[in-house]
Amino acid sequence: MTALKGYARLESTGVWRGGRGVPLRDDQGLPVGIMFGDATLVLTDANNQPLTHWSLPAVQRINPGQTPALFSADPDMAETLEVEDDLLIDALARVHQVARRPRKPGGRLRAILSLTACGAIAAIGVLWLPGALIRQTASNMAPGPRAEIGASLLGHIQSIAGTTCRAPEGAAALARLHTRVFGASAPGQTVIVPGALTAPILLPGSVIVLPQASVTQTNDPATVAGHMIGAASSVADSDPLARTLEFGGFSATLSLVTSGQLGPDVLQDYAQHATTTPAILAADDVLANDFERARVALAPWAYTLDPSGDSIAPLLDMDWAKGVSPEPLLSDADWVALQNICR
Repeated sequence: MTALKGYARLESTGVWRGGRGVPLRDDQGLPVGIMFGDATLVLTDANNQPLTHWSLPAVQRINPGQTPALFSADPDMAETLEVEDDLLIDALARVHQVARRPRKPGGRLRAILSLTACGAIAAIGVLWLPGALIRQTASNMAPGPRAEIGASLLGHIQSIAGTTCRAPEGAAALARLHTRVFGASAPGQTVIVPGALTAPILLPGSVIVLPQASVTQTNDPATVAGHMIGAASSVADSDPLARTLEFGGFSATLSLVTSGQLGPDVLQDYAQHATTTPAILAADDVLANDFERARVALAPWAYTLDPSGDSIAPLLDMDWAKGVSPEPLLSDADWVALQNICR
């Protein structure tokens, strides 16, 4: 499904220019396939391999009224996408219009707001009300608004840890690894920032943020894949949107319910918190199942938690790949490109 009702699938072609170092053809940019999803715009190469994922709410047209239409998802327009398909241009314009418009809670969320407002009058002093509202709001938030919150948080994290690394060949390798780990239809994306993070971060909209050290301080792509799985598996214990709302408190949650937005101060403070907070890991059995489902060896990543192996012995015993040789996750060329993604 796509972000717009009435379109089960929306695809087209365009020309992508990814900034410095992007491979060009006849100095006209790189022809790409475009897939319009429910939260992201996916650009693929001639082999239908993802090159990059753009958060739909962040996509904006930078040459209104001109043809062909030119879009970007970056404040500095390091990457641009040239589109001539009128249907796709109209779809992107509609998404951008909705993203700019103050949101009114709809459907189930509107019903929750009404019930909560009535209950608040009678039970404003009850301690469980803030927690209940946070849980209900997070569980009923649609993919589009989730992705918008995640994209906004990523912008604030970049102001702390640096702009996401985008060396074209490295970004393409990272996208291939993300697809290999989670599947071609999985939402979201993985990005790498040059600055230090206390732990990988999972943002609303299934955006995983890794530090540059996660790819430069290992010789095994399975370690990087493990950081992705470890971050994504934490959803089993705590929804990343719920974490954001719990940090912002009752007033931030009420603001999201009534206006569809979180204030920039809340987002900035949570971004600072997320970059300095230790990882929240799922239970060992959940992790082991997720690694097995992805067919990624668990041990290379587990040893980053405890190089001695003492505290992770039960986790290592659950490694499906113990005693076998899993297939390579990336080609040698892709692995070298990924390690140089920030150069």
